[in-house]
Amino acid sequence: MPSAIDIANLSLALIGDSTITAFTDGTPRANVVNAAFAVARDATLREHPWNFAEGRAVLAPVIGAPPFEYSVYYQLPTDCVRVRRNDDIDSPYRVEEDKVATDSSEFNLVYTKRIVDPNRWDSLFTLAFTYRLAGIISIPLLQDFSKSEKLESIAMSWIAKAKGVDSLEGTPEKFVQDDLTAVR
Repeated sequence: MPSAIDIANLSLALIGDSTITAFTDGTPRANVVNAAFAVARDATLREHPWNFAEGRAVLAPVIGAPPFEYSVYYQLPTDCVRVRRNDDIDSPYRVEEDKVATDSSEFNLVYTKRIVDPNRWDSLFTLAFTYRLAGIISIPLLQDFSKSEKLESIAMSWIAKAKGVDSLEGTPEKFVQDDLTAVR
């Protein structure tokens, strides 16, 4: 599997630029890629409930309650980039900064983890991310908005393919009927 530098260099190659030896090698290319890599990765992880990035945690309540509406805060894991659900589907909640506000007496979180090691990424996610990163870095490095739009379009195509394959790997979640859907 490719390393983070391999992915960055493929993104640079896609825009016709030279490669880097490290994110911190001091070149303008490395500085741009270094600034964009984590942001683009986290944004792409947030886009879909990727199976390879699923995490589970029993959250601990924190001291201090929300000022109104909910009765308790729970601390989110530091590697959480997207809250997917609480196992108690009947308990409403809201994400506020790095916490979850709710009235639930416990919070069993299913979430998207920040997976920083590309060796743990799905190969289709890696391709989609590589094109997304190329689109992002093409603006500061080349001032080429047209190329950026084309690369983002290709990234979206890979993301759609990756989502399709990813969605087939597991039992679909059951549809929960509520009052609104029951009257339909």
